[in-house]
Amino acid sequence: MGDQKTCRAKFKCESEKKTQYSRTYEFLPVVGGSEENDQFFKTTPGGEMAIIVANDGVSFEVGKSYYLDFIEVAEAETNSL
Repeated sequence: MGDQKTCRAKFKCESEKKTQYSRTYEFLPVVGGSEENDQFFKTTPGGEMAIIVANDGVSFEVGKSYYLDFIEVAEAETNSL
């Protein structure tokens, strides 16, 4: 696992949409407002992301930022599912 590729991005929760069975959170990358946000904006992935959550124990707060870690999965781990 020492050669694992990783990337950390920072996204802000922009909205929450509730349905009877789940919640959808929409995220956008941070673009400024602090030195850390400026650095993330310059060096990490951009785009947009939506997450659908059905587990009541998982939630995000609109207006708050979250780190998003991309960690490459070893081939042996992907085949074990």
